[in-house]
Amino acid sequence: MAETIRLGSDTGIQLCFALATGSRAQPELAEARFALTVSGIPVWGPAAQADQDALGDATAWPLVDLLHGLARIWPWLMQEQGYPIDIHPLQLGKLMAAAEARWSDLTPVQAEAEEDRLFDFRQRHDLSLLFRGLTLPPLWILREGQNALIWSPGLPCEQRHPHQHLMRDLTTIGDGLCQVLRESRAPRALRAQQRWAERHQRARAHYLH
Repeated sequence: MAETIRLGSDTGIQLCFALATGSRAQPELAEARFALTVSGIPVWGPAAQADQDALGDATAWPLVDLLHGLARIWPWLMQEQGYPIDIHPLQLGKLMAAAEARWSDLTPVQAEAEEDRLFDFRQRHDLSLLFRGLTLPPLWILREGQNALIWSPGLPCEQRHPHQHLMRDLTTIGDGLCQVLRESRAPRALRAQQRWAERHQRARAHYLH
């Protein structure tokens, strides 16, 4: 198996991966076996300190999806705080339960409208949805002032990290994936790299809007 690459930090978010090999591998899309940890705790993949043997049991998938997805939701990871409907869950993992309790007191039309808003909200804050066709455990990230809340079912509790540090980890992951894809001419890879390069501009435009 290829060398294991680690991006991010072991105190925050860290992505570990080894590029897939073989005749069917897609290096132009950074297809890799990968794991992701939060504070060293496994969230996606087989092990906190993912080594080559552990990653051999992981699913191989094009990491170009993660790069493109991070770039797409960057303005909301940077800026959006609070929930799009009037709920106050004790933690991000209780979000849907709080929403469903609220909807039981609303008309079907009102509940459906709020459900749509919450669906869009999840697309912006659950990193597990960034992969096309791959089912992963939820990984929620939401800014709260100078901090960021992180929740996933694999974590013992909701975590709170300095927002600036968390975004630095995600920046390191995105930059590292761009480096892996630097020689790719695949349209998906080129679009993802361009979107990543434009993420700050889009975040500023979103804020001004």
